[in-house]
Amino acid sequence: MTAAIIAHRRLMHAAGQALAGQHRLGPVHMNRRVRRVHSGRPMTGSGRQVSGVALSPNIRLDERGKLKYHLSSTAVEYCNRVAETLRKDQHGFVVDICQRTRLHWALQLHDSPAPQGNNEAQSMLSFTSWLKSSACSVPGVTEDKLIGDIAISNLNEEQASLLLHDTWQVPRWNQEIVALRYKVKLIRLYWLMGTGAGKATLYQSPVNVFC
Repeated sequence: MTAAIIAHRRLMHAAGQALAGQHRLGPVHMNRRVRRVHSGRPMTGSGRQVSGVALSPNIRLDERGKLKYHLSSTAVEYCNRVAETLRKDQHGFVVDICQRTRLHWALQLHDSPAPQGNNEAQSMLSFTSWLKSSACSVPGVTEDKLIGDIAISNLNEEQASLLLHDTWQVPRWNQEIVALRYKVKLIRLYWLMGTGAGKATLYQSPVNVFC
């Protein structure tokens, strides 16, 4: 079985779980019938603006998600940048680090993927350096696909699946974070799928990647 087939099946499985209500919907390469379910709708009114940063009108939202209540101003800025570069049917990710102080302390845990820095700023640099280097370890993913420190654009289906299901999965670290019983997420992963001419649909990841 080729890697491409495995990647496709993984994304199809994620879609099936989403439609069954087990996960939020995510952008996957599916047939037209399922695509209609994932069509999304424009974000309207004050919900398009977060802390003075407006979400591009070229970005549509997953119908079932409540992303406007989660997006930080940094995430909105990076989503706009990804959408501008995203080609049709290509995938992009934005990693929104919501709790920098807690991330700093989480990096001292035994199974952390990156070393803890001396302060929050250094820990952020350490974590984002890991994000970028691990992403570039995926076959065909090069630095020109990276946007800043927390976003990546123009991935094909197989590359997106590898990041989602393998490269960025750190289950033991996640278990250690869960044991700390934080009541808020440290990191949110947003997924964009290009729909053509600088347009994209925005989803929250259908698979839990980061705590």
